[in-house]
Amino acid sequence: MRKRHAKYAPLMTAVLGSLFLGAILVGCETKAAGPPSSSGNAAPPQRVAATGTAAEPPSAPVPVRVEVTSAGFQPTRIDAGSSRAIVFRRTTDKTCATSVVFPALGIEKTLPLNADVAVDLPPEATGELAFQCGMGMDRGKVIVR
Repeated sequence: MRKRHAKYAPLMTAVLGSLFLGAILVGCETKAAGPPSSSGNAAPPQRVAATGTAAEPPSAPVPVRVEVTSAGFQPTRIDAGSSRAIVFRRTTDKTCATSVVFPALGIEKTLPLNADVAVDLPPEATGELAFQCGMGMDRGKVIVR
């Protein structure tokens, strides 16, 4: 009689093993998810700020992009809102705008060909700020609030 049941032993071992493993995995998922909510479902984990409320990921300001072409700065008038980051990119050699200057702020940056150059405006700089090429021929304005 033992030989007759022996052929089912590998199958029974596999079934019992998978049930046992499934029970372990379900137990781990329940612990990782936290205590169950009132509906009986596991509540998803939340990041909590020091004030005890769910924390929002900080949103980084999106830099304003200005392209330097043979026609000069594009766009020439920029409403940056509260963004303090402006990225200039010169895409041609057919321009005198090989640098950008913010005269009122004392900022001057060289603009290499096909490279992003970031200009971070200081926190106290607000309103309408003029910028230009090194020779003052190409000009633009940025409005910061």
